[in-house]
Amino acid sequence: NDGAPWAFADAVNDSGLVVGHDADTQGQELAAVAWAGGRTYDLNTLIAPNRMHLVTAKYVDDHGDIVGRGVLPNGAQRVFLLVRNPSVPLPTAGPSNALSAGPSARPLPGTGPADDSAAFMAMNAARHGGIGAAIRQLRNR
Repeated sequence: NDGAPWAFADAVNDSGLVVGHDADTQGQELAAVAWAGGRTYDLNTLIAPNRMHLVTAKYVDDHGDIVGRGVLPNGAQRVFLLVRNPSVPLPTAGPSNALSAGPSARPLPGTGPADDSAAFMAMNAARHGGIGAAIRQLRNR
C-alpha cells in the first residue's frame, strides 16, 4: 500500500474487493483497509466520523459488506459491520482517502481487553453462513 510498510490481506470477494489492514514495521495495526481497482482505501475515511478507529477488516462478502475490529479512544476493542451502499462508488484515490505516508499514521493504544472471542465467532459465522449469520452471532453475545 501507499502509506505503511506492511499490508495484510485477510479476505477477498468474488468482485475482487480485498480487505485487511496495514501495519508499521513493529507490527502495530494502523488502519482497516480495502483494495479495489489497484487503489488502497483507509476504511476510516469512507464512513461517517465516529469515535471508533477501524483497525482491521477480516471478512468481506459478495455484496461488499465488511466485518472487522475497531478500537475506541479508551482502548476497548469492538467488532464492526460495514454495510456497503451500492449506489455510492468508491471515491477516486487522492490525499483525502487514499493511504499515504504522513502524520496521520499512528500505532493504536495497546490497552483494553481484546474482544477476540466475539470477533472470531462472528467472522467464522460470516465465512460459513454469510453476513446474516455474523450479525446473529454478534446479537446473541
